[in-house]
Amino acid sequence: MGRRRRHAPGSSQFFKQQEEEGGLLRNVLFKVLDDLDSPSCLLLALCHAATLPESLRTPDHRAIVSLLSPATAFPVAWPDITKPAAKYQYAAFLGQWAGSSGVPEECRRVFPTCSLSGADVINLVASWKLPCKDEATANKIEQ
Repeated sequence: MGRRRRHAPGSSQFFKQQEEEGGLLRNVLFKVLDDLDSPSCLLLALCHAATLPESLRTPDHRAIVSLLSPATAFPVAWPDITKPAAKYQYAAFLGQWAGSSGVPEECRRVFPTCSLSGADVINLVASWKLPCKDEATANKIEQ
């Protein structure tokens, strides 16, 4: 086993390596969020934010989309739908579709387990007042 070779900035290998490492970190982030967010409130928030055209998005909507959405929202292969990153990809795609189709309520139908509205989740995330599913999770986050 050896150390992984770092490529010179600007080289095509450098950008490929950065993309691979970023993808790994992003997948870890989605896994952690998936574990903490059992009611799928962040998925609902992403879907809700993605329903809006760019010109109507608030800074909070844009933050949710840029943080939680993949680079491009596109359909997810059915076998991948249970993977955490694919769930966020699907939420972004669904939101874009729902917004362009004029059925923004589709987000609530697909993500019904969150007791909050998509707008409320966005406001909570923007203010960093995240509700946890139980007291044990809240204690872990505070520590």
